[in-house]
Amino acid sequence: MNEYIDLIEHAMHVLNDFLSTPTGLRALVFGLVLSWLGTQLIKFAPTIQQLADRDNRLGVRAIAFAIGFITVLALWPAPWAPRIGLACIVGLASPLIYKVLVLGAYHFAPWLEPKLSGKPGEPTHDPEL
Repeated sequence: MNEYIDLIEHAMHVLNDFLSTPTGLRALVFGLVLSWLGTQLIKFAPTIQQLADRDNRLGVRAIAFAIGFITVLALWPAPWAPRIGLACIVGLASPLIYKVLVLGAYHFAPWLEPKLSGKPGEPTHDPEL
């Protein structure tokens, strides 16, 4: 049982070190932003747009994971174990964080949606929310 507590304490120290160093924060931000930018560029490629909606989402999420994972893995200033773990978290969380930010922006500024949406004219959210 003590080894699990030690592991949790170690994870908390790694997280604390990350939050207190600008380099770690930069790696996280670069990972998220590059993931979002890369998926936006690739999402509008003609071959991706021709895929079915489900396949399109899976492909874009896989690309977001790969870009976020590789960016954080390259920039994170820590040993390999925490670096790989955080790279996985950033890669997996990137599409969700993007979706939450976009829905918030569309809720508070609905005029943005037709200008930013990949499929103008098709609402991506319920305006009642």
